[in-house]
Amino acid sequence: MKRTFLLFTLMLTSAMAWGQGKRSSQEGNDTSIVSIGLQKADFMDNNTSDAMKIRVSDGTNTIVYELNETSAAKSLYQMLPLEVAVQDYGSNEKIFYPPMAVSHGADCIEGDCPAGTLALFSPWGNVVMYYGAASRYSGLYILGKAVDGAAGVRNLSGTIRVEAAGGASGVAAVTVAAVHSCSPEYTLNGVRPSAGHKGVVIKGGRKYAK
Repeated sequence: MKRTFLLFTLMLTSAMAWGQGKRSSQEGNDTSIVSIGLQKADFMDNNTSDAMKIRVSDGTNTIVYELNETSAAKSLYQMLPLEVAVQDYGSNEKIFYPPMAVSHGADCIEGDCPAGTLALFSPWGNVVMYYGAASRYSGLYILGKAVDGAAGVRNLSGTIRVEAAGGASGVAAVTVAAVHSCSPEYTLNGVRPSAGHKGVVIKGGRKYAK
C-alpha cells in the first residue's frame, strides 16, 4: 500500500512539474510575440511618418532641409513656394526674408547652430542658413537641418526659390516685392523702433535712414 502511494505521489509531482514548465515556456513565447509586434509597429510608424522637407535653390546650388515640428517651422512651410533674395550676413550665414512674418510659439527651440542648421532670427524676422557654426542666441529658433547639399549654402546668390521638397504646394510663388511695404522695421539692435525714431532701420532686409 505504501509502495503504491509513493508511486502515485511521484507520478503526480512529475505531472505538475511538466505542466509548470510548459506554462513558463508558453509565457515566454507570448512575451516574444508581443515584443516582435511592438518592433514591427515602431518600424511601420517610422516609415509612415512624413517629414517636412524643403528645397532651396538658386538654379546652381540646391540644398534640402528637413524641418522640425515646431510652430515656426510649420509657419514657414505653409508659405511655400517663395522666391526671395538671398543675402550674405557675417562670415558664416546666408539669410532671406519671407514676405510675411513667420509665427512662433513657446514650442520653438533655441540652441547652438552647427553648420547646416536652418533657423529663424525672430527679432528681425529673417531665415538663416548656416554654413559655419553659431552659438545660441536669444530669439534664434532652430527650424531644421540640411540633409542634402549643405556644402552649397555658402555659394547661394541672387534670387532663390524655396519650395516643398516633395513638389509644388499648389500655391503660386510669393515674391518679396509684392509685400515689401508690409515688412516691419527694426533698429540695428533688433528691436522695433519707437514713434519718432531717428536713425538707421532695417526693413525687408535693407537698411534705411529715417
